[in-house]
Parts: sequence; C-alpha cells; structure tokens
Amino acid sequence: MKIDVYDTYATASDGRILHFEAIVRSGMCPQEVEKRIHAFVDACDPEIEMEFDRWKSSGHAAVNPAVLAIVERNGMAIVPLIRMQKAAG
Repeated sequence: MKIDVYDTYATASDGRILHFEAIVRSGMCPQEVEKRIHAFVDACDPEIEMEFDRWKSSGHAAVNPAVLAIVERNGMAIVPLIRMQKAAG
C-alpha cells in the first residue's frame, strides 16, 4: 500500500501541543487529512499545522506493519513523535 505522511502539530483541548505523524492512504486530499486530524485532536477549534513529508511518503522510510494495517482499516494512523507539556499561547 502506498502512503502519504504528514508531519503534524496540533493544539489539544487542554492547551498541550501535540506532535505526530498522520499517515494516510496515498492521494488523500490535504483537506480530508486535516478534517481527520481535527476529529482525532477532538478540540473545539484546534490549531493544526501539517507538512507533507515527501521523503517518508516516497517509501524510503520503513513503516511498522501494524501501522499500515490501521491505515488500511481506518484510512489514517497517528504515530506520536513527542509530547510537549507546554501550553500553547
């Protein structure tokens, strides 16, 4: 399966800044990716910054088969990178 990877920062409902990769099926439009991230973050109006990761999306990075299974089943998988405890703002 081909995938697209988005390096993403989002503000959680409690003000924490989340940093994660959103991994989706290749070709999903960015607006749909953002909509799914919004649902994942589950905040009223989260600030979301996402950047397409061309290198990881091209298949150069190994992806855990369990993550690929989640993408296949749900259309998106979230892989946490770091959790910053500092509140936004």
